[in-house]
Amino acid sequence: MSPNLNFLFSFPFKTPYYGLAHAENYELPKDRTLKIATHHAPSSLIPWFLNGVQIDYELVLVNSTSEAATMAKNKQVDICVTNATSAEKYNVKFISRMRPILMQWSLFGIRG
Repeated sequence: MSPNLNFLFSFPFKTPYYGLAHAENYELPKDRTLKIATHHAPSSLIPWFLNGVQIDYELVLVNSTSEAATMAKNKQVDICVTNATSAEKYNVKFISRMRPILMQWSLFGIRG
């Protein structure tokens, strides 16, 4: 959107694997609604990650997968939707099946 940039091209590329994760050695509570931190974009994948497991949960919307992983690590939420890069960086453990997301990426160059 910047007048200083030109759109060059776009291309499809898969993200790192995404899944549900929680803090190391964390026991999910069974007596209450779970809190799941997620960025809005992958939130629709939560039922797929749960793979038919029925749990009560509420979403805590955050700005990034890194923020979601940080909240899970600090036990501010029970579970997060994050990717493999953030899971490794913030030391959270995947507890669901995982998958990449095929996304369309755009490349821009400086005008002039």
